[in-house]
Amino acid sequence: MEKLKLLAEMLRGPALAMEGLNASAEEAAAQVAERFPGKPHCVVQDWVLFDLEMPDLVRDGMAGMGQKPIMLVFLDMVHDTLGRYPIGGWARTAPLQSFIEERFFETKDSVYVLIGPGQRRRAALSSIIKLPTGMDSIQ
Repeated sequence: MEKLKLLAEMLRGPALAMEGLNASAEEAAAQVAERFPGKPHCVVQDWVLFDLEMPDLVRDGMAGMGQKPIMLVFLDMVHDTLGRYPIGGWARTAPLQSFIEERFFETKDSVYVLIGPGQRRRAALSSIIKLPTGMDSIQ
């Protein structure tokens, strides 16, 4: 329950509305498979991009590993090629490596296709890393 309270607190306040891919789960999965052949991928909805606040030293370390200070939290897993997350589950990802067309969020190990409406917010890295990397549905 503590992690849900933390997530609820992070979702309060102003956010920038964003729009993900306007496609069915099947269409989104087909597009990501075509664009990123062989790379594991997920189709997610009800998502939030968090621009991370952190010390410069940590930011520089991330940059040295090819990562950008952004993480994705999704509240509804639609499809996961590796079955890491339960359908309808929620999670946070590893830091961003590339963000293509503001719909394909790529980390070192996976690509997340963002479908439907989402948000962009700011949060402290120290808060985001307290969230689990995968959970069952919160409904």
